[in-house]
Amino acid sequence: TRIDLQRFQAQTLPAQVTLHTLRGTLQQLGDAVRIADFQLKTDATDMRANGTLPGSSEPASLSLRLSPLDIGEIGRILNDEALEGDLQLSLDVAGPSDNLGIESQIRTPSGSIDMSGRVDMASAQPQYKGQLDINGLNLAGLIHRQSLQSNLNMHLDIDGKGLTMAD
Repeated sequence: TRIDLQRFQAQTLPAQVTLHTLRGTLQQLGDAVRIADFQLKTDATDMRANGTLPGSSEPASLSLRLSPLDIGEIGRILNDEALEGDLQLSLDVAGPSDNLGIESQIRTPSGSIDMSGRVDMASAQPQYKGQLDINGLNLAGLIHRQSLQSNLNMHLDIDGKGLTMAD
């Protein structure tokens, strides 16, 4: 199965968000799902994705980039004027299901979030190990509400298995 979207454009009213480009290929070969040359572009947001999704017998190799993502566009669509600001996001997922590597970064003018780790999704009880770092994140920089004024800093090491807090 293969789906090719060559070009799609749209305008949302009253949000006034223009979708200039939506294109890409989604293909299923056996149990593997591949995304090729996916792009979503508006006036202030550019999202791109390529690769093979995790969860199949084929190793994953997914790359996702939002450079930038205008939170304000989401706010206008949702009619929430509190959402405002830009962020940059990168996500890379690579490897077989029993040793899946994940790297992610989110950058905002008011801080950053970095995550890296490995996941064994093939075992009966998923196993995972990784790190999460939050540096100087001010949530009010993206959601303009005084009650969210913050300076979040955190380092978290994660090493576990299963899906619940108690196994």
